[in-house]
Amino acid sequence: MGLLESGMLLFWPFIVVILIVGLLSFFTVQTAQVAVITRFGKFLRVAEPGLNWKWPFIDRVAGRVSLRVNQITLTMETKTKDNVFVTIPISVQNRVRPEKVYDAFYKLSDPMQQIQAYVEQVILGHVPGMTLDEVLPASPALRPPSSRSSTPTWRASVTRSSMCSSPTSSRMRK
Repeated sequence: MGLLESGMLLFWPFIVVILIVGLLSFFTVQTAQVAVITRFGKFLRVAEPGLNWKWPFIDRVAGRVSLRVNQITLTMETKTKDNVFVTIPISVQNRVRPEKVYDAFYKLSDPMQQIQAYVEQVILGHVPGMTLDEVLPASPALRPPSSRSSTPTWRASVTRSSMCSSPTSSRMRK
């Protein structure tokens, strides 16, 4: 019996190690998310929603990216051609394209801030050249580009952009 007991003592730690390694290999990704997997710090693949497998201690889940639609609500104040300051409420909906997860994770430092800056640039590029009468009807010229337009530098697509309500004029300056 002594030999059998010593064999079992060596067997149980081996089983525990195998069990722990097996449990560390599996991970789940929620619906409407993807996980970025790295091997020794280098990008390996994008894991889809569901149960996934990785090599324990070699591969790592570097992060997760949401594929849901996000909304940015902005209020901009700018001056029109006839020296009237208008407040323009804007709503932009965007999402990360599934084929651009790598770019969204590694190349954009703050996607929301970058989209907001782009929208502000579009508005500030158009409104100063318009009169108050042209701005108030919520002209389509003020709308930032949608996903159908060409935005090659973006790794997220703008699903919808609109003015929440008509711009309001706040004051006149001479």
